[in-house]
Amino acid sequence: MAGFEGFSEEAINVLLDIRFNNNKEWYEANKDRYKQYVHQPVVDFAENIHGILNKTHEEFTDKAKVCRIFRDTRYSKNKQKYKDSKWFFFREGSISTIEYPKPNYFFELKAESYVYGLGFWARAKHMELFRENVRSRPSVLGEIINLYESQNVFALTGDSYKKKFQDDVDEPLKDWYLRKEFTFISERPIDDILFSPEIVDMVAGDFLKIYPIYEYFSEIMSSIAPEDGGRYRR
Repeated sequence: MAGFEGFSEEAINVLLDIRFNNNKEWYEANKDRYKQYVHQPVVDFAENIHGILNKTHEEFTDKAKVCRIFRDTRYSKNKQKYKDSKWFFFREGSISTIEYPKPNYFFELKAESYVYGLGFWARAKHMELFRENVRSRPSVLGEIINLYESQNVFALTGDSYKKKFQDDVDEPLKDWYLRKEFTFISERPIDDILFSPEIVDMVAGDFLKIYPIYEYFSEIMSSIAPEDGGRYRR
């Protein structure tokens, strides 16, 4: 696996061009340009990140799922045919939708910024496994919260339930206990790091800072089979 030397400014130009020329004629004329400057660099970048994560944690075997340029417009008000950003997830199994019963690292390149982090977007019935675990092992979540609060790279976002559960959970844990989903996200403007080999070590290093959070949710969801669309293993 060759070392990744950073993205090019042409990748940003291509994404901007898609935004303002979102039509088949432009795409057919610029297909090779898109593959050269956007698609293949994202694939190479994902492979380099995976290599570092797997070298540090051999049990990390999730594979990169890189998005296609084509948008699914069937159920969307936005009828633009092509995506003007490029992203990947690290995932087990073949699920490509955002709903996924395990935590997954992600990265997205946009024309004006790049975003990366860790997402846990399971179904409501799977989130109940998380709450069961909190009730039985509150101290473990306490340690995870302490780890999250000790770093300054990722911000925790995601929807929460407005109705409070009638469960006896200590106040420091309630914010996490009431969440419907978790997104630990970092967004940076386009900068020199993006165009240099440093981007690999920076993103991989930041992923490793919150690896215990990945392990925590993975352990809780270990009874779920991603390849079965989130059904329980029997």
